[in-house]
Amino acid sequence: MRIGIDFGTTRIVVAAVDRGNYPVLTFEGPDGAARDWFPPLVAARGHERRYGFDAWAVAGAEGWTVVRSVKHLLGASGLDTRVDVGGAVPVPMMTVLRELAAAVRKALIEKSSLQARPDEPIEAMLGVPANAHSNQRFLTAEAFRAAGFRVIGLLNEPSAASIELGHRSRLAGEGEARRAMLVYDFGGGTFDASLVELDEQVHWVRASEGLSTLGGDDFDEILADLALDAAGIGDRDRDRLSQAEWFALHDVCRLHKEALHANARRIVIDLDEVVSGWPTVTIPVAAFYERCEPLVARTIDTVDRLLVHQAITSGGDAAGFDALFMIGGSSELPIVGRRLRERYGRRVKRSAHPRSATAIGLAIQADIEAGYVLRDRFTRYFGVCGARATVAPRRSSTRSSRKACCCPGLATCRWRPRAPTTRPTTSGTSASSSAVTWPPTAVRPATSRCGTRSASRSSRRWPRRAISRAWRSCTISRRRGSRSRRRARWRRAGP
Repeated sequence: MRIGIDFGTTRIVVAAVDRGNYPVLTFEGPDGAARDWFPPLVAARGHERRYGFDAWAVAGAEGWTVVRSVKHLLGASGLDTRVDVGGAVPVPMMTVLRELAAAVRKALIEKSSLQARPDEPIEAMLGVPANAHSNQRFLTAEAFRAAGFRVIGLLNEPSAASIELGHRSRLAGEGEARRAMLVYDFGGGTFDASLVELDEQVHWVRASEGLSTLGGDDFDEILADLALDAAGIGDRDRDRLSQAEWFALHDVCRLHKEALHANARRIVIDLDEVVSGWPTVTIPVAAFYERCEPLVARTIDTVDRLLVHQAITSGGDAAGFDALFMIGGSSELPIVGRRLRERYGRRVKRSAHPRSATAIGLAIQADIEAGYVLRDRFTRYFGVCGARATVAPRRSSTRSSRKACCCPGLATCRWRPRAPTTRPTTSGTSASSSAVTWPPTAVRPATSRCGTRSASRSSRRWPRRAISRAWRSCTISRRRGSRSRRRARWRRAGP
């Protein structure tokens, strides 16, 4: 059984591979209702932890602390990072992610529309933000692998969404010889934009940009602040709110935000659902949109920066595109589509599946028979830890390379090769070749000065100038010179 998992900040969406179809799976909630997403929530009380819908069920119970948007913590996490989820002691981030992934797997087998046996292996293609660094990718893949999934690859979320859009266009007979598409992915906790060129079955990701700390959670906080201001709740009363009450307030604001439509004029929020005795307040939609304007403007600035960068890289005057597709839950906010149309005109289109396009694209990529080829481009340098990749710098022939991070656990790696004219791309040769395979293939290691594994001989030809100071504390074996002279040369090397 193969599936695609969109590990989102506020929702985990899963799509399955079913003989050329890619249905979005539904989960049974604690109230018996079916939902097409799984909540990435963590609830803790002492040494006890619950995840997903089980955490949702105890959100208002005494003594429980519920943490939402766990994915936000990945941006600054390493292998040894510990997080405080309200329990007795801080818990390793890897443990939290592994247990959350295990809860997802248990829900897929027991309480979802996926018809899989308990002993049947589940192969998963995982989605990660386009600007995710080494730790985010490694922690995500390793957590799902440790939870019992067979992780067959990682794929950038906008790239996966472009596969879904291209697949749907091909089925509708709208495929053109070649066209450029800008994917505007505004999710619950992150924003990504990717410029993609695609024909019938081959997709080229030309450039990507993103904001790792901007998403729908920020809109929820704005609406919560407006509601408390309208009710006359001061700072002293706000400080008295418990964690469960804050969770209930943000959840109520999220529901009202998602219910907004283009003709809405006011938002009515009953604060009695948060704290008994609090009043019902009315907030003008115009006031809410005014507070949201700076956040939407940041996303548009990111898109403009992406287009300018691509224009400079390609040597043209402007990087054009045929259509801008909006995906992600936050893109459904009317002010977002309105500002994008003001900036880019009629080329702005809304995806038919804004919340599940990434998961469907991941499932399509996981399907060997789909026949799609994706050539993605890394937005930053990161270690692959022995994985074999096909790297094709611009204006050069394709070559196979291996590299392995020599610093402990990728957490302190500062490996920086000399920047090429454009960022390198990863070329795929099959439906799942664009994603980094997991677990990585074994590489004959060498021992570095720090006692960890360093790169193989085929990757020791990077210029010494391109290595940062943090990297110079680790000595890579060289073909010439004694070990003592090598160490002296690394210490004297300038930036």
